[in-house]
Amino acid sequence: MKGFLLVLLGGLLFNAHVLAQVGSTTQRGKATQEMDSAGFNAAHGNFPLGSTVKVVNTATEKEINVTVTSRIQSSPERIVDLSLDAWNALELTGDTVVMLVYSPPAAARPNSAVAEPHIAPEPAVEHVEIIREKEYPNEIARLKPTQTLYHLLLLDRRNCIANSDIGDLQNIKLIYKFLHDKNGYLVAVYSSSVEGPIFPVMPDKSRVLVDMMTTDKAFIKDYVGTAAFRRFVTNRQVVSRMQRELQ
Repeated sequence: MKGFLLVLLGGLLFNAHVLAQVGSTTQRGKATQEMDSAGFNAAHGNFPLGSTVKVVNTATEKEINVTVTSRIQSSPERIVDLSLDAWNALELTGDTVVMLVYSPPAAARPNSAVAEPHIAPEPAVEHVEIIREKEYPNEIARLKPTQTLYHLLLLDRRNCIANSDIGDLQNIKLIYKFLHDKNGYLVAVYSSSVEGPIFPVMPDKSRVLVDMMTTDKAFIKDYVGTAAFRRFVTNRQVVSRMQRELQ
């Protein structure tokens, strides 16, 4: 009875987003994509730094595990900020409602003579690879040697020499390329089909923002129309031209 009263009292102390803290904590709300971080990372208001949190797209039921690496101020507008890789893997938009599930590590039992061995949780990347295998069956491991591959490359050239460009385009068929100003971004769409994927030489000191490869160029066309891509490429004429070239 005493334990039941403690659980009931604890539940009354949480805000409307939090459903439970005993066992696991669940939150529902909007997400943003402002993190400049590679991999599956997130910023949260109070989940422990370094902890693993499950993020679910409630519209599609896709889910991934992310690592909490930094802090944000929670607000009614958002409950979490995600890295670009996590945002794209979940196929989120600014209006998508996400669900966060955090399960704290089990507390050690008192008076235990022998400590139980620590079993590390599965890395988030391994979990995401399983999801990608289900959603995107045409991954490199199962490609035919001569199968045509379509690439989308987006580079940040702010630290490059002016007018830096990609090089060594042998066996690459350019579908579209645009250089924004002297040291702005570079976006290129190309195909390759000679014994697997072919990659151009990147400009020195460039930073890869997007590097996508698929056997279905319609997948790139759809991604170019998303808010995640337009966060980098805001020029509507460039986006429209890319979509036309990918028809």
